[in-house]
Amino acid sequence: MKLQELVRRMKGLQLLNLPRVVQDPATHEAVLTWTRAQVDSKGALGGQPWAGYESEPKYAAYKAALGAPLSPLRWTRAEERLIPALTNPSHPDHEWSNTGRGASLNITIPYLADIEKGGRNQFGESQPARPIFNTRSGTLTRGVALAVKSTFMKRVQELGLPVSTRG
Repeated sequence: MKLQELVRRMKGLQLLNLPRVVQDPATHEAVLTWTRAQVDSKGALGGQPWAGYESEPKYAAYKAALGAPLSPLRWTRAEERLIPALTNPSHPDHEWSNTGRGASLNITIPYLADIEKGGRNQFGESQPARPIFNTRSGTLTRGVALAVKSTFMKRVQELGLPVSTRG
């Protein structure tokens, strides 16, 4: 290998910069795609399907009286705030930020933690946990890791670096 080729490859490796790969819009889109699928599956994708309102009859009656669907975490279009914040990058409660070391997602809805952990609803009924970002199952972590790998490999190819398909 010529010295010039070696220098070009080393410069290319510096340009790969893993934090830049994590910050790539494709990584944010992967998180959004995973979250949309988690919502569509009512938690099953993350390994813990969301409980219905069997243990929350007062809350179920409240939602029914308002004409809201009896599906966990869903409301009428005009009232729904959580799901759009989780799945729409332009929603005011959806904050995707790039830092010097990577990226982070912050949903600025104060009751999100209560939904994920469970507890008591406004009627004093036991509210089961309905995790959205179930990190115990690792599915979100795997989804983001695959997006980062895909973005990384595209960047390697754009820079003309050799790609090994070995394990």
